[in-house]
Order: sequence, then structure tokens, then C-alpha cells
Amino acid sequence: MTITERLRGTAPSREPRDKKKPAGDQHPPVKRRVRTIWLIAGALLVVIGASATFNLVNSAGSTVSVLVTSADIKAGQKLSGASGLQVTNIEIAAGQQTDAYRADQAKDLADKVAATDLPQGSLITPRSITGSLTPATGESIVGVSLKPEHTPARPFAAGDAVRIIDSGANAQGTNTTRGQDIPGKVLAVRTDPTTQSTIVDIVVKEGIASEAAARAARGVAVLVVDSPTGGKGN
Repeated sequence: MTITERLRGTAPSREPRDKKKPAGDQHPPVKRRVRTIWLIAGALLVVIGASATFNLVNSAGSTVSVLVTSADIKAGQKLSGASGLQVTNIEIAAGQQTDAYRADQAKDLADKVAATDLPQGSLITPRSITGSLTPATGESIVGVSLKPEHTPARPFAAGDAVRIIDSGANAQGTNTTRGQDIPGKVLAVRTDPTTQSTIVDIVVKEGIASEAAARAARGVAVLVVDSPTGGKGN
């Protein structure tokens, strides 16, 4: 074959570059699969968010209305002031362990007095109030300081029937003659922030108040809590 014929002739056939691959070698579209996964994930997020919002709204509605003081009330003062009952109500989450008076029990507080100092906003509980002004005629109040190791595991509370016992030994270790037990009733309780001692105000009969105070001053006083129906207290 001459050069001219070679030039006129057709060039040798080449295989097309974009040769089709057999059907078995085709891969599924990756973009569509990724898009589907994101759609499912988005739908799940919407469902979870809606559920969380529902639970939050539902729990926010589960509250209880309880009573707190609307002014500072000193121990021994009536809850009813010149302008009426010095209480207001607040909402707290339902299910909390509290013995606070509910808003619908406000009428039960009309004649009550504070058993301890109640700063404004204090929860009103059976232990923070009492039924009458003290001391009454023929009664006195004695304060007894107790070291942490001399107090029961259950804290003293207003209204507890107690006896003031003479331990028989003073703070210096000197033995003393034990006198008779002095019955009384707890009026108020507080903790000394410096010594961590428990200060208990006790209502006793006026005639034996001096002996109760003397025991407290000598450091020989010990309190015993009695049953309210035991007949030991006032």
C-alpha cells in the first residue's frame, strides 16, 4: 500500500472512550441514599423535640400552691397583723417532700403565732407556728444550750414535750446532787453558728423556772423528749 493510499484510507478503528459497562457493574446512586438518611434523621429530631416540649409544658403545670410569710414575723407574734394575715402563696413543683401549709389552709392560721423567727418568704409548717402566745400567765421561758453530742438524732421541734434532767455533773466534772426532773414544752429551736450548740427555748412553770435556768447555766441540763400523751410535760 502506497503512502497516498494510506493517507486516503480510514484510520484504524479505536474503541470508544465512553464504553458502556456491563449492567452488573453499575452502583446505586449514592446521593439519593445520603439524602434519605438525612430526611429520616430530621424527622426523628422533630419528633424528639416535640415530645420534650410536651413533657416540659406538662411538668410545668404540675405545681402545688403553698403558704409563705409576706413579712418578717418574730417568734411569739401572731401571723395576723394590722392589715390581716401576713401570708401569701407561691407555686412549687408537685411531689416535693414538704409539710408546708397549702393555700387552701390559710383560714387555719388566723389565730396562730410564730414559734420561731420567720423572715419574709419562710415556708409555714406545723413546726414553725404554735397555737397560743407564750409564755402564758404562770409560765416562764428558759433557754437551754446543748452540745451537738447531747442532742437526739431527731431535731427538737416546737410543741415537743420534754423534761430538763440534771445530769449530776457540771462542766468541770464536779458531781452535783440531782434534783427532780423539770417538765416543759419546746417553744423554739435555733443553732448557734459559732459553737454549733443547739439553743432550745422551753416553757416551764413559773415556780421552777429558776432551777431550770440554774441547771442550764451550770451545764448539767439534758433534755429528754416525751410522748405528747405521756403526761410528763406541761
